[in-house]
Amino acid sequence: EQGRLLTAVDFEAGRPAVALLSWGWWQSHYGGAPGIVGRRLQIDGVAHEIVGIATRDTWFPTLDAKLWVPYRDSEIVAGARAARNIRVFADLAPGITREQAREELAALSRRFEQARPETNTRWTY
Repeated sequence: EQGRLLTAVDFEAGRPAVALLSWGWWQSHYGGAPGIVGRRLQIDGVAHEIVGIATRDTWFPTLDAKLWVPYRDSEIVAGARAARNIRVFADLAPGITREQAREELAALSRRFEQARPETNTRWTY
């Protein structure tokens, strides 16, 4: 990998738009050019800073992924709250069991349901 991966700060509202390129996208669209990190890439009319290039074997969520951008709660997202097309992948923190993680996800689901019952009722992880 070159540059860096996406960090928690990248997902905060109001932060600059950033993108992480897949190794294949970097090769096919930029010819593997060095120095690509820091350049700008237009996505849906928004300039995103390229912050890194993933390793060749990065598969998240599939090997066909071209690039990754942080998911942020925006007007576009707010208008599509009923959509059920987001996958979340995570590593367990040291010392955390799968059952503890499931309990935390269930608690988050309950909070989401309370916050927006019109779109989140009976939806769980």
